[in-house]
Amino acid sequence: MTILTRTWAILVSLTLLSLTTMSFATSVPAWMVNTAVLLAGAFKAFQILRHFLEVNRASSGWRTLLYGYLVAIFGLLLAISVSA
Repeated sequence: MTILTRTWAILVSLTLLSLTTMSFATSVPAWMVNTAVLLAGAFKAFQILRHFLEVNRASSGWRTLLYGYLVAIFGLLLAISVSA
């Protein structure tokens, strides 16, 4: 199994995990569901950057910029969802 096929399988699994997690939205606090879905989304974005866009082959400046941007966006979304 190639790395791209394995990454695709992980992305599909995380999407299904997010959908399953959303089905428990009535039985657990909303912040826990939001956190789980956002973490799955952040990991998916990291995998896409790393394997499909091949950021791991870019210079360290580009990697730092893109990964930092990813952390900032998902951190902001997490802060907004927990405070709401």
